[in-house]
Amino acid sequence: MVRPKRQSEPIPITNTLVVDSLVDGLLPAQLGSIWHTKPVSVNHFIFSPRYLGLTKDIVRPNVEKAIYSMCDPKIREIMLIWGRGSGKTFASSIVQAHGIYNISCMADPQRTLGLAPGTPIYFVNTARNARQAKDVLFADFVAKLEHSQYFQEVEFEPTKPGEYQRLAQEIRFFKNIHALCANSAGHSWLGFHILQFICDELCFYRVDDDDESSESTAHEIWDSLIHSCLTHGNFIDFYKAIGISSPRFEDDFGMTKLRELKNRQKSHGDCFAMKAATWDMDPVKHPKSSYTFQLARNYNRTMRDVGAVPMESSDSFFEDPEIYKNNVTEGKINGYDVSKECLREDVKAHDTPLHIHFDLSLKKDYCGVYGSHYAGMKRISDEANNKTYELPVAEVDFGITIKPKERSSRFVRSTTGEVNYAELVQFVREVLQKGYKIDTVSFDRFQSAFIKQQLEDMDIEVTELSVDKDDVPATLCKEAIADRRIVYFYDEEVDRQIHKLQWVKGKKVDHPKHGFKDTWDGFCGSAYRILNAEEEGEGAFEFVTFTGSELDSLIGED
Repeated sequence: MVRPKRQSEPIPITNTLVVDSLVDGLLPAQLGSIWHTKPVSVNHFIFSPRYLGLTKDIVRPNVEKAIYSMCDPKIREIMLIWGRGSGKTFASSIVQAHGIYNISCMADPQRTLGLAPGTPIYFVNTARNARQAKDVLFADFVAKLEHSQYFQEVEFEPTKPGEYQRLAQEIRFFKNIHALCANSAGHSWLGFHILQFICDELCFYRVDDDDESSESTAHEIWDSLIHSCLTHGNFIDFYKAIGISSPRFEDDFGMTKLRELKNRQKSHGDCFAMKAATWDMDPVKHPKSSYTFQLARNYNRTMRDVGAVPMESSDSFFEDPEIYKNNVTEGKINGYDVSKECLREDVKAHDTPLHIHFDLSLKKDYCGVYGSHYAGMKRISDEANNKTYELPVAEVDFGITIKPKERSSRFVRSTTGEVNYAELVQFVREVLQKGYKIDTVSFDRFQSAFIKQQLEDMDIEVTELSVDKDDVPATLCKEAIADRRIVYFYDEEVDRQIHKLQWVKGKKVDHPKHGFKDTWDGFCGSAYRILNAEEEGEGAFEFVTFTGSELDSLIGED
C-alpha cells in the first residue's frame, strides 16, 4: 500500500535566552517595579511542592520546553496544533495557572493594567461545547489548583494571594481576578476584561456542534476574544491568546492562524506557533509504533487526530480501495436476485431482526437499499498496546441498486423515471413474507410521508439516519471492513463507488462531481446501526448512536 509522505515538524522554541532567564527565576527589568512579591521562575512554579508540585515523569520534556515558550512574557498569541493525547490541554492549564499566579503577585493589578480600582480581570477557558469546557479544559485547570499548596480554596471571598473561591462556572481569586469556564457557542465573555484566554479544540468550533458540515465559528470566537484583550486598559502589553487543537483540514482556522503566527514569530517575536504529533511530544510513552493498530484501520484520520497532519481539501476516503474486494466473505451471496428483482428462493430467512436502510432520491441519483443483521461480537487485538476489544459484527443479507434511468425496473416508474415508492413498500412486505423479522427501517431523509406511514402501519419502526451529515457512519464501516467485522457479498456498485469516495475537508464523505455513492450509503447505513450497538446480555443488544462530538470524546482527550 502506498502512503503519502507526511512529515512531522521539529519542535520550535521561541527565544532560548528568554526561556533560560525564566527558568533561572529572572524577569525583564522593566517589570520590576510592579510587583508586591517577586514571582518565582516558571520552572520553580511547575515543580516546587509549594506551587504546582508536578514531577518530571509527569511533565514530558518536550511539553516542558513548550510551556517555557508559552510563558515567555513577550509572547502575546499562541497556536498549538498538536495530536490528541499530546498534552496540549495539560500544558495550557499550567500556563493559565501561571498567568493567574503572576497577576496575584502584582501590587495593584488593576492600576498596572490601566483599569479602574476593583475592576474584575478575567482568564477565560472556552471549548467547543459546554461539556468539554467544564469537564475537560476547566477540570484540568481546577485539578492544578487543588494539588497546589500555594492555591488554597476558601468558602468565602478570597482575602489574600493564592486563595480562591469556587463557583458554578468560574473561580474567584484575590484582587478580583476570575477564571471563567465558557461554552464557545454562548459568547458568555462579552463585555468582560479578558487578560488571557484559551480556546480548546479551536479547529472544531461550529455553529452546530453535532453537524460536521456546519459553518465554523472559530474565526468569530477568536476575533471576539482578541478584541476584548486589546480594548481594555493597557492589556496590549500583557495579554495572552492561546489556541490549542488537533487539525481538521489544511485551510481551517487553526492551520491558517498557525501559519500566520509562524511568520509573525520570525518577524516580531511576540507569538509562539507549533505543530507536533503526539509521538513527537512523548516519543517514550507514545512512540509512533504504538499507533500501528489505528493507522492500519484508518490511516488518514489517525494521522489527522494523532499525527497532527490536516486533511487536504479532498482526500481519498479509502487509502486502499481494494480492501473492500479483498475482504469479501467467501461464499457469501446477495439474498436479492438482481435479474428476477426479488428475494432469492435458495436463501433462507433467519430469526435475527434486520435493519434496512434506504438511501433515496426521487430522480437522477441512484438509490441504495441494504439489509443487515447483528451477527455477534468479534475480538479485535491491538498488539502494539496489548489491548483487546470486543466489537459488534454486522452480516449483510441483501443489497439493491436502483437506477432511475432503467425504467424497466420494478422500482422505477416507467412513465416518469421516478423511484416507485409503492414498490419499495411492497418489497418490505416481501421481506416479512419470506420470514424475516425487521427491527427498524431507516432513511437518509424522509422523502415521502407515504412510505413512512405505510411502514409504520406495518408496525415497523422508521427512523432517519443520514450518512452525509458527518463522517461517523462511513468511518465506522471503513474500520469494520478492515477488521473483517462485516460479513458481506461482493457488490460491483459498492466497489466502484468506494474507489471514488472523498473525505472533504475532514468533515464528511462525499462523491466527486457527477458521481454517485448511494449504494455505498445503503451498505453503510444498514451496517452502521449494527456496528454502533452495545450488548445488553445474552442474545440481546441495544443500539446506541453517538454524535460527532461524543465520538471524538471517546477517541480521547489530552
